[in-house]
Amino acid sequence: MPDRPKLSDLEILKNLEDEIGMKFRKLRRNSFTTHCYVLDKRLDVVGMSIPHFDGKKLPVNLLKLKKIRRLYLNNLKMNVFPIELRELPNLEYVEFWNSKISHLPPEALEIGLPIKLRVQATRGILLEGAKLTTPPIEIVAQGNLAIEQYYKSIEQEGEQANLNELKVVLVGDGGAGKTSLVRQIFGDEFNKFESQTHGIEVRKYSFQSRFRPIKVNFWDFGGQEIMHATHQFFLSHRSLYILVLGGRRDEKTEYWLKNIESFGGNSPILIVMNKIDQNPSFELNQRFLKEKYIGIKGFYRISCASKDGVETFIQKLKSAIVNVDLLRMTWPKSWFDVKNELEHLNQEYISYDAFRKICVDRKINESARQEVLLEFLHDLGVVLHFKDFELLDTQVLDPQWVTSGVYSIINSHVLAKRHGVLRISELSNILPMSSGQGTKFFLSTGETSVYH
Repeated sequence: MPDRPKLSDLEILKNLEDEIGMKFRKLRRNSFTTHCYVLDKRLDVVGMSIPHFDGKKLPVNLLKLKKIRRLYLNNLKMNVFPIELRELPNLEYVEFWNSKISHLPPEALEIGLPIKLRVQATRGILLEGAKLTTPPIEIVAQGNLAIEQYYKSIEQEGEQANLNELKVVLVGDGGAGKTSLVRQIFGDEFNKFESQTHGIEVRKYSFQSRFRPIKVNFWDFGGQEIMHATHQFFLSHRSLYILVLGGRRDEKTEYWLKNIESFGGNSPILIVMNKIDQNPSFELNQRFLKEKYIGIKGFYRISCASKDGVETFIQKLKSAIVNVDLLRMTWPKSWFDVKNELEHLNQEYISYDAFRKICVDRKINESARQEVLLEFLHDLGVVLHFKDFELLDTQVLDPQWVTSGVYSIINSHVLAKRHGVLRISELSNILPMSSGQGTKFFLSTGETSVYH
């Protein structure tokens, strides 16, 4: 029986159109737009753009275009990187801009192209805008070798599990009702004489989702204006933010949203309009705010005093927590071991070298993985890692230790008397003492850093 003649690229292209239900148009230049293709002189398809493809696998007929060199799959709805691209031997560049890809399997490295998060060259796999959780996007940013090492270390360890833990941050003006809302979430009674939070209060919470238990670290920020400048040090990526508003005319709604956007990245935001029993007409321009701040996931009208809308909000909050990408991130057992050890240390801070030693003891030897783990621990609120400041070498284990010190300085009579000028020699009279060990706050003074 004679061999069946091979289909030409144009015939395959026609089958591809039938398979995905869209028509393509031929381009004369390599300026790729939607639903288009480029041919070479032999009528082979060498470039193609297929946006908004929502299948679970790449189309079969696409993988038959063996001469294709450039492929644009922007806004892809797949969650897992399509390793079927290994079947395209001439592939030089593939773009997944703004895709839903969260998982990059090790087989993606077999394609033999550098994986990029930004356009830097004409050759490679571009994943700009992807929601990567495995490996962590910080690992992917370091290139193919780091990705390979990540999977090798997981393979060596054997055990791994989802993180299932999240930091939830409450922000808003003083008196808006942040602490009252936290009390409602924990099942405590409303206290109309609740004192305002000074600095940051951290409370641990857990609940059972449909599939697994989830731990939540609630960070309740004091809303006093004098403390606003310090908030940037504690806002983090991969968190969930609750902006609580009390309905006052002078409330800084956009101020808080801009802060979250600047320091919290793409973290989801829930806006709570509290005190509707006192201000029943309290409303926001929700459409305007959602268009301007893409992190906003919902608006909720409640009253902590009367409990109107509170239970509904708590259920929506739990649902929003479950949907945060960080919860689905896979951690090796060694990462959990490091986290548990840090949480049980009876210290306010440790040095970076001490942290690295803990990692090495758990066979986390690569500096890249140590740094990524530290970033995650910061985002969870387990440590404070000030990588952009002179405190780089100090990993804070007790955030309330820091905030109580900052608050003591800001509100000190000495500082007020000197119009904001602070002398190092005066700190011992301002800062609280720590467990009988002396005042152990780390201070940066220009080129000199000292402990007190």
